[in-house]
Parts: sequence; C-alpha cells; structure tokens
Amino acid sequence: MAHCLDFSKAVAKENKLLRHRIEHLDNLSRASNIRILGLPDDEETKNLVPFLLDWLPKTLHVEKNKLQDFIVRAYRIPPSKTNKNLYSSTTVVKLSSENICDLLLRSARKLTTVLYKDRKVFFYPDLGVEMQKKRKILFELKQKCQDLNIKANLLYPAKLRVEIQDNIYLFWDPLDVEKFLAGKRSMTISEEKNRAVKHNTVKILAHFTVALLALNLSFLLDAPLASYQVDGLCKTIAVALHFSLLSTMTWMGINGFALFMQIYVSFKGYEPSVRLLSLIGWGVPALVVILILIAKRDTYGIYSIKITGADNMAFMCWITDSVVRNVTNVGYFGLIFTLNLIVFVWAIVKATACNQKCSNGKAVCGFLGFSSLLGLTWGLAFASVRAWLVPQLYIFTILNSIHGLYLVVWYSAFRRNQSARRDSQCSYQSSKAGQEKR
Repeated sequence: MAHCLDFSKAVAKENKLLRHRIEHLDNLSRASNIRILGLPDDEETKNLVPFLLDWLPKTLHVEKNKLQDFIVRAYRIPPSKTNKNLYSSTTVVKLSSENICDLLLRSARKLTTVLYKDRKVFFYPDLGVEMQKKRKILFELKQKCQDLNIKANLLYPAKLRVEIQDNIYLFWDPLDVEKFLAGKRSMTISEEKNRAVKHNTVKILAHFTVALLALNLSFLLDAPLASYQVDGLCKTIAVALHFSLLSTMTWMGINGFALFMQIYVSFKGYEPSVRLLSLIGWGVPALVVILILIAKRDTYGIYSIKITGADNMAFMCWITDSVVRNVTNVGYFGLIFTLNLIVFVWAIVKATACNQKCSNGKAVCGFLGFSSLLGLTWGLAFASVRAWLVPQLYIFTILNSIHGLYLVVWYSAFRRNQSARRDSQCSYQSSKAGQEKR
C-alpha cells in the first residue's frame, strides 16, 4: 500500500513537471506572435498578410526599413459564441523574430489609441492557453489584494507583484497568492479584534479620567462652598462629591475588568461592551445616591471635622450618617480594592509566565501605572495604621497628586506599544510570505 502511494506521488510529480515543460514550450513557440483584436473581416482585410505589411508600419509609426518581410503568416480566430462582448475575430500574426514583436508591442503601447475605420484596435502578446488561465486567475487575485488595501500589479506574462511596507514580493503560482491572502485575512481579523479591544480600553480610560476630574473639582469646591453655611448648596455639592467618588471607584473596578479582558481576549476572542460598562460606571453611583436621597434626605449636609491640637472645627459638605459613609465608601472601595488587587497579581503572574523581556525601569513604570488605574494607591488612605498614619498620608498624597501624570504616561506608552505591535505583525507576515515563495 505504501509503495502504491509513493508511486502515485511520483507519477503526479512527473505529470506536473511535464505540464510545466509543455506550457514552457508552448509559450516559446508563441514568443514572436501578436494578437490583434478589433480588425473587421471585410474586403480590405481579406488578404491579411499584404494588408498587415502595409497597415502596421503606417499605424504604429514604425520605419519600413526595420520591418522588411517581418510577417511569416497570419490567420483569424473566430469569436467565441459564449462571449458576446467580442464584436470581431482575433487576428494572430506570426512575426519573423521576437525583436520585431517587442518593437510592435512597444509602439502600440506608446500610442494612446489605435484606430481602424473609427474602431479601436488592441494589440496583445500571444500567450498559451494555460498561461492565459493563470493570468486570469492572477488578475482576480490582484483584485482581492486591492480589496485588502494591498498594492498589487499583474506583470507579463503571468506574475503578481505585491508591495507591502516597501517590501516587494513576486508570485508565479496562484496557490502561493491564495496562501498569502489567507494569512493576511486572518491577520486582519485578529488586528480588528485587538483594535476593538484597545479602542475600548481608551474609551474606558477617558471615562475614568472624567470621573477623576469631577472628583477633584467637587472636592476643591467643597470647602469654600461649605463656608457659606447654605443648606441647599451644601447638599448639592455633597451629592456631587459622593457621586463623583463612587463613579471614580466604579471606573477603577471597570479598569480592573478591562485589564483582565485585555489579557483574556488574546486567548478567547471576547470583548466587553463599552455601552454596558458606561451604564454601570455612571448608572450604579447615580442609583446609590438617588436611593440615599429617597431613604433619608438629611444624609447629605454640613459635616464637622475636629482638628487635632486646635479648638476650632473644620467643615465640609459631606455625608453626615456614619453608617452610610462606611458602607457606601469604605465597604464599596474595599470590594473594588480586593478584586483589583487579585487582577493585578494575576496580570503580573501572566506577564512573568510569558517571559516578557523588559528593563526594570519599564517594569516599575508599568506596575505603577496599572496600580494607579486600578486604585491600589488609594488603599493607603483606607487601610491606615495609626502608628504609621502620617507617613501613609504623605505617601498617599504624593502618589495620588501625580495621578494625572500616570494616566498621560500610560496612555502614551499604550499608543506607542500599539503602533509598534501592528508594524511588527505586518512585517512578520510579509517576510513570512516572501520566504515561503523564495
């Protein structure tokens, strides 16, 4: 059985080689031929050889001394009955040499239009049947390349020239082009998925930045407005401060979820809906604040803070109920902090398992950026130890004062890494296709 399979493979290989040789010999026999499409079959063109000997030099502006007895023979091929676009037969002209054939074809190409009795006449090289089929297939593949925004040109007699990022590749076999396009399509689909996920990450980062900006603005306006001792105004700024705080913590949790999905998506191909995440990020804090106002309107108001070592009090517009304050702030952040810490540790383990090569400085910057996005630096304020309270508050203030700087650096690094990865993927796919062909 194995002997039969080996024999059949050898026969198939030999047949393929013979077909290529026959095709090559066929093309060599046609090397000095030209095809003329558009010449009508009338009385003037009835005697083809004398007519062409006189008409071709005049029409193509070629000196007659270069074309002495240049036609060996000429004959007509009737138009195909199935192709109604052919309004006349094809004239095949056998020339005396390949140099004369090249001269006539170059002269025809230099002219914008060749006419005979106000009808367009076209000149083509005479190709074998198999070569014409291959050329037709390559032309269709050229259209597919252009659909994928790949620059491609069909060369004589049947070669496809593909250009990607200043790299040029030549394909003779349509099967090689099909493999190349299949790999390009899969890479394009993968790029679209990754682009969608990364575009969602940028949107989530924008929402988080807005929530953080609202929190800082409302906190800065809180103390000055509280000094006016106006109940309605104080409740309004307290509601705004609480809503922005809950929104910031919610978007911290969503950042952790996005980090998890960004790693998870490379294996499963799933991406979250930004609309759903936006509804959660802004809707849940709004719902909590509305329920508190419905249950107890006096929850928001002027909150007094005793200053250590001083007789006076500080005032701010905030939550006056300690239970609500501990549940909605400390408890909620504790949940977000725990989940994000788990995701953060899991991401570090994944990065270590993938053996990513980076310097210690880059690793530290990356971890600080992720920790700020996930709100891990806030844990210093919520998990305070009285013996280390002052150092913790200093560290908390320093880290979170440059929170905006972390966001800018992380966003810039994200964009640069995204561009570099896209370029490397395209270069790898292009070089792989060229190596397979060569």
